[in-house]
Amino acid sequence: MGPRCEVNLGRSGPDKQYRPPVIAYQRTNHALLLIFVREDRRVALMKHVASILAASGAWLALTGAAQAACFADYKARRDQPYGLHYGVVEVEISPCAMSAEVEDTVRQRVAAGGWTVLQVQSVFEDDGLAGRKKDAGEFFLRF
Repeated sequence: MGPRCEVNLGRSGPDKQYRPPVIAYQRTNHALLLIFVREDRRVALMKHVASILAASGAWLALTGAAQAACFADYKARRDQPYGLHYGVVEVEISPCAMSAEVEDTVRQRVAAGGWTVLQVQSVFEDDGLAGRKKDAGEFFLRF
């Protein structure tokens, strides 16, 4: 490659209105090549935003994998008018296991709808969710 020189086009000084492109001229044996060496501000901003989004996505993926969804299924009754139902509710607990905290959480949520929990049957992760959806009907993730 031959000698290289840079030419700055546009205004210069402290009062310039825009950032002019820098054109690098490169002489070769066959032709004159023009190489634009300007990075537009919008391109720089898009690169910055893309890197922030990528970092945020990676962080969310790591924290989301650590906190898998946890669900509990229960049986409940209501006195006026009398009714029984089976339902599934999502609980935020780690590890996903039966405990007094899970039972209290389920009882409080279901009681807000006017129902009394008879029994919290089990606690499971999202892999057992699909099989219980049909059985729970309208009370699937209602509370």
